Amino acid sequence: MAEVIARESFDTGVEVLAQRGVRSRILWWQAEAIYFGWVDTTVLQAPPMPGGLSGASSGASGLFGPPPPPGTRCPMDVPLFAEVAGSKSEVGAIEKGTRFDVLEQLGDAARVRLRSNRIELEDNARWLVPAALLIDCGKQ
Repeated sequence: MAEVIARESFDTGVEVLAQRGVRSRILWWQAEAIYFGWVDTTVLQAPPMPGGLSGASSGASGLFGPPPPPGTRCPMDVPLFAEVAGSKSEVGAIEKGTRFDVLEQLGDAARVRLRSNRIELEDNARWLVPAALLIDCGKQ
């Protein structure tokens, strides 16, 4: 087990891929490395809202724009793989009920797009999921 501590000069924004009890599986992209793993949820803080807003919304109409277009949702967690320059590693899971987009079938895998503006993939990277697990998933 290792501990990574971000210095103030680093972008410390992480993507939360899943939550189980008091633990969160995170993905943290840096120029030289991709970190992922489970952390205590208590060490994570929600980012500040744009425009000086803070707190949670109760769904006030128009505050965040129209609802997202339909996407794929699965009734179970789906393993998520990152492929970078031809090397593929499991990095987490798309939690059941999370909306994502299936872009194309690639044999036994499917290339997907996560609905997040906090992760930007490099040109030589892509998200993959096992295609066979998408059979029970639907457009919503």
